[in-house]
Amino acid sequence: MNKLAGVVLLLCTISGLAMADDRDGERGQHGQRPPAFADLDSNSDGVISSDEAASIPPLAEHFSEMDTDGDGVLTEEEMSAHMPRPPKADSNDR
Repeated sequence: MNKLAGVVLLLCTISGLAMADDRDGERGQHGQRPPAFADLDSNSDGVISSDEAASIPPLAEHFSEMDTDGDGVLTEEEMSAHMPRPPKADSNDR
């Protein structure tokens, strides 16, 4: 599996691990949402350590790939860089 496919699989797996927590009590698509960065940052230091990532095995498995600067922690920017982007609306679809 190539690196991009692995990261996409990781993020899809992470998405499947958290339940939606909407204000109105409804669940998101398929009843799940990806965990918020703050939810993963259990000690509120602004980064995700490998210990914090260990709670989600696919994240722990791809931690070093996502840690693009090699400092041993994931920043919110490093995490968001690996999140799939929603497709842009095509103006011809209207």
